[in-house]
Formats: sequence, C-alpha cells, structure tokens
Amino acid sequence: AKEKLSDEALIGQFGVGFFSSFLVASKVVVKTYPLKSPDEAWMWTSQGSGNYSIQRIDREDHPPGSEVILYIKDEEKKFLEDEEIKKTIKKYNSFASYPLWIQVEKEVEIPEPEDAKESKEKTNQDDKEENKEETKEEKDDDVAAIEEVKEEDKVEEPKKPKTELKIVDEKINAIEPVWRRKPQEVTEEEHEKFYKEISNDWDKHLAVKQFRAEGDDLDFSAVIYIPSRAPFDMFETKKKNNFKLYVKRVFIMDDCKEIIPEWMGFVHGVIDSEHLDLNVSREILQKSAIIKKIRKFLVKKFVEMINEISKDKEKFDKFITAFSKNIKLGIHE
Repeated sequence: AKEKLSDEALIGQFGVGFFSSFLVASKVVVKTYPLKSPDEAWMWTSQGSGNYSIQRIDREDHPPGSEVILYIKDEEKKFLEDEEIKKTIKKYNSFASYPLWIQVEKEVEIPEPEDAKESKEKTNQDDKEENKEETKEEKDDDVAAIEEVKEEDKVEEPKKPKTELKIVDEKINAIEPVWRRKPQEVTEEEHEKFYKEISNDWDKHLAVKQFRAEGDDLDFSAVIYIPSRAPFDMFETKKKNNFKLYVKRVFIMDDCKEIIPEWMGFVHGVIDSEHLDLNVSREILQKSAIIKKIRKFLVKKFVEMINEISKDKEKFDKFITAFSKNIKLGIHE
C-alpha cells in the first residue's frame, strides 16, 4: 500500500499530463541535454506499454534543456492543427510563469532588396527630372496633354508587396495572471480585460476582490468578480459554476463545485493553490480539508464585497436587482 501511494505521488511530481500523452501518441521520446555535463545527452523512449529504453545520444552542441517529442496517432491528427494546439495550451497552461511559443505558418511580406530600392529611387528621381524638363519646354505648346499625363499618374495604383508563407513563432500565453500580482499593481483596465477573458462576458464586472491567504496549511491566491448582470441560466440545475481551479498556475478544472456554495454560482473567479497536488481528483477534493477551508474563506471575502458595494447606492441597487434571490438562498443555507 505504501508503495502504491508513493507511485501516485510521483505522478504529480514528474509532470501533470505527461502520461496522458500516450492517449494521443503511439510513441513518446524525451531527449535531455544536461547543463553540468556539456558533452552528455540522453534519450528516453516508450510506446506506453510498460517498457521503456534509455540510451546515450550525440549532443551536437545542443543547448541545455529537454525535448519532448510525440508521435501522434493517425486518429488524433487534429492535435497537430494550429488552432487545436492553441486551444489546448490556452485552456490548461495559459498562465504559466514562462513564455509558451508555437510555430505557425503565416503569410509574410518579402522585403525588397536594398539595391532594388536604390535603383527604383534613382529611376523615380530621373523620371521626375525628365518630367520637369518636358513640362517646362511644352508648357506653352500643349497644356492639355500635360493635364492628361498628371491624371494618369493619379489613377496608377501602387504595386502590392510580394508575400510568402513562412514558419514563425507566436506567443500563446500573452495574458498575465492578475491573481499572482499585488492588488495595488493591477489596474481597473487589466481587471476588466482578465474578467472578460475568463467569463466570456462582454460587459464590465460590477466589483472585484483580489487577495492572498497564507497559513500553515493554507496558501492560495484568488480573484473574485461579481458580474454587472445576472446570467440567463443562473438557476438551471445542470449549470456549472464559474470558478476555475489552478494548482501552481496549472489549470485543473473549471467546475469545482466544492470551492463555492451553489448560491454563489453567479460569481466568477480563479483560485490558485500551492498546497494541492497537481494530480488532484474530484474525489480527493470532496474529502479535502484544504478545500473546505478555502470555501469558508471565499464566502467570507464575498460577504466583505457585498458590504463594500453597499456604500455605493447605484452599484448596490444593481446588485440587489440582479442577485437578490441568490442572497436569500445563501441566508437559507
């Protein structure tokens, strides 16, 4: 039993999602280039059948780091498409502390060679000088012809620049996780942008509260948003709540019913825990003492938000009109 628990713990430590790569790949290769051994390089290979091989490979001046190569199954080729890769990264690892790049094929403009530019500029200058001389000579003889030439010059459209398809790097995680920053450093505009990103709401939020809780067995960052209007599906039985659970910036789930009570289902927000394991499951969350403490803390902070809103009559009236039923349910619970 102890050995089994040890193996389960190792899954989270080794890297969340690594073993799930065999769901879409027939073979996985990991190449490692050690920092302290500049002449060494190792390759780990497995087909997910329980066996693996490790062999030394040529380094060939490769910089320190690791490469993970997935040989995608024929029936999972969609994961090689740019948009599918972007969607997957944005959902699960959009707020990583390091930059994430994807190589995409884009149409880019071909820069004009310098010698061609100089030649073109010289030709244009010569044409202008020539036109000036001709204009001066023929000014009194043929004014109508000159006007016609000028009109033709105006109609002439500039040539479209030449383009070509190229593989370029595109950054995926452009939005910084606001909950990791100090509240006083985050502007109202940044909160609005972040709220719209996680909620898919086109309206600005009514109120926001950002905080961090630290203790012996409690360490998490959070941001809570109250919408400016009630969602149309607020009281549907199958409606998901709007809180996203992260562990060490890695997305875990977006329907964690254990984090907030049902009557707070209209609230949007993010919880990022430092104490939960990356391989946490819904069954573990249901029994987790940490989650129960987080839930209690969130309710307390939400009540503080209501007290703060009550000081602004216009905001409070808007809040009560939209969410009075939820507050009554909360009091009943």
